[in-house]
Amino acid sequence: MAANALEAGDGQSLNDELAARQGDPAALERLYQRVRAEGNEVLFREALRQCLLAHPGDVLYEAWAYRLGVDVGRGGEPRPRRPWPLLIGMSVVLGLVSALLAGGRPPVPDPGEASPWFWVGWGPLVATGLMAYLAWHERGRRVIRYVLAAGLLGLVALYTGITLGDRADDAAILAALHLPFLSWAVVGAALCLGYPDPARQAYAYLVKSVEVVLTGGIFFGAGMMFVGLTYGIFAVIGVELPEEDLTWVAAWAVGALPLLAAGSVYDASVPPAEQDARTGLTRTVRILARLLLPLALGVLILYVLWFLPVYFRKPFEERDVLIVYNLTILA
Repeated sequence: MAANALEAGDGQSLNDELAARQGDPAALERLYQRVRAEGNEVLFREALRQCLLAHPGDVLYEAWAYRLGVDVGRGGEPRPRRPWPLLIGMSVVLGLVSALLAGGRPPVPDPGEASPWFWVGWGPLVATGLMAYLAWHERGRRVIRYVLAAGLLGLVALYTGITLGDRADDAAILAALHLPFLSWAVVGAALCLGYPDPARQAYAYLVKSVEVVLTGGIFFGAGMMFVGLTYGIFAVIGVELPEEDLTWVAAWAVGALPLLAAGSVYDASVPPAEQDARTGLTRTVRILARLLLPLALGVLILYVLWFLPVYFRKPFEERDVLIVYNLTILA
């Protein structure tokens, strides 16, 4: 304890001495040589790091940090804030439009199964939502790129709908499979063109796109597990929820989740090549838990306060109900 206190005290005094020598290279060199001779170079490094965080941009402190290999990092900077109300609101709207386009049919890129409105419009719809979010962040001369790109996608969707909308042959299947990729490429072009070194930006966009897809898959899988568990816990007590609603839920999800996933892992305030590595899948798990918490609490309250008292004897009489109860507790 005494050693720790002495170390903390020395570190604090070094902070004061470093601050007193700000802008004086000779005095700072003498202080460093003295501390080094005393064997307290580690304390000097920590004090230097704290001074640099307190005085960002100080050239002398930065030179010393470079000399000693002090990793200041970005720990002192606030994490980029996401406009979550905007993201969630736009995602809900995109999901509703996607569900309306699907019209109760499977939300898949198959002209033989899906509504023509859906397989033609889903890719351009999601891409337009992404570009609207990016344009809201930039709010400058680059916004015209997103407007032109959205207009181009609208024309492509219109042409595809007119020429292939009522067909289910190979040409329609190819169009249904390629429209989402075309939409993704148009978003990338609108985002990356205009930045210095567009090839580097495009590569970063490609890498980040993979992370967005994985994040969206995690969101979708977790959401479907939640919906399946909700259906299951009601089914075992004889309450049948309409299975047709699952199609509407899936159609809503494939429209809403792409923007939500992109907003979770992509910082729209900086170019693709300057993205913060901290905003990865580890962060996604925390965000996912926060998003599902209100829904899970709502179902849990309804289940505990209403259905459990009514069907209290069910777990004692039917093993399936007991298993579902246990799985619900674990979830």
